[in-house]
Amino acid sequence: SQIVSDERLLYNKLFQHLQKEKEIEFIKKIDKKEIEKELIELQQYPKKITPTHLESLIWKSILSLGGTKAHPSESRNFHVDSEYESIFTAAGEMPDMQFYYNSFDEIVEVTKSEGKTQWKMEHEPVPRHVASHKFFNKKETSCIFIAPSIDKETQERFFMHSKKILSEIIKENEVF
Repeated sequence: SQIVSDERLLYNKLFQHLQKEKEIEFIKKIDKKEIEKELIELQQYPKKITPTHLESLIWKSILSLGGTKAHPSESRNFHVDSEYESIFTAAGEMPDMQFYYNSFDEIVEVTKSEGKTQWKMEHEPVPRHVASHKFFNKKETSCIFIAPSIDKETQERFFMHSKKILSEIIKENEVF
């Protein structure tokens, strides 16, 4: 006996396709002035924004610039509601976002942590995410790290990675 009918499978496939098309239309209609207004507010009142809204805002900001090669849903590692607002922040084992371009990829890591907490939370996963993405996608990859402020130790460590002084091991391969 069949667990799911052919009609139900077709319905689900069409529904998923429709959802993807709606997301493309949403991204096309993003109001850049509204994004700019929210980013200015964020600078003025950084403690007021929630981590989920921060991720949503950054995601929409980058997508509004255009030029990415993958579907918008493939650029985020968090789930969104019907208004395309993040429901939960991205899981820790992957970058918050990744954007695919012709000659390079960009991953984005967003945190609200500051000071020593930021260093403890981000010094290991961020370089690993960049190296993993670069290794598995066979493409030059950089990272935008977004935080209310960037701790000096975090800044120094990430700078050393950017200068290819430090590397990560991915599947027994050294990745700078």
